[in-house]
Amino acid sequence: MDQRVLTKFSAVTEAIEAESNIAKRPAIFRRFLTAQAADQAWGILILEFKPYALRRPNSREKLTHLYNLIGTSSDRDFTELLFGPGLEKGQRTAAERRLAILGAIISAANLESHFRPKLLSPHQLQAVLDELCESLIRL
Repeated sequence: MDQRVLTKFSAVTEAIEAESNIAKRPAIFRRFLTAQAADQAWGILILEFKPYALRRPNSREKLTHLYNLIGTSSDRDFTELLFGPGLEKGQRTAAERRLAILGAIISAANLESHFRPKLLSPHQLQAVLDELCESLIRL
C-alpha cells in the first residue's frame, strides 16, 4: 500500500511542480483526485484499511507516517507547492483541513456508489467529486 500511494502521489506532485502557473496547480490535483474514484477496488481497500489501522497501534503508526511522507514527498511542502509560498497561518490551516478530508470523501463516495449504482455511476461519481474538489481545493 505504501508503495502504491507514494508512487501515485509522486506522479501528481511532479505534474504540479512542472506547472509554473500556481493558479493552475489546484486543477491538476483536482483531476488527480477525481480520477482516483475510477479505481473502485482501491477506494474500498483504503476505506477498509483505516478502521483496521485504528485498532492496531503499529498499523496506525505506519499510516500516520505515510500521511507525513505524502505531505513532504517532494523537496517542498505539499500545501505550499499546491497553493504557493507565503500562505498566512489561517489560510494554510484551512487548506490543510480541506485537503485532509478529501480522501475520506472520495472513499465514502466510492463505497456509496456500490450501493447506489444507478444514482452514482462511475461517470456521475466523478462529476460529483469534481464539484466537491473544486469547492474544497482553494484558499
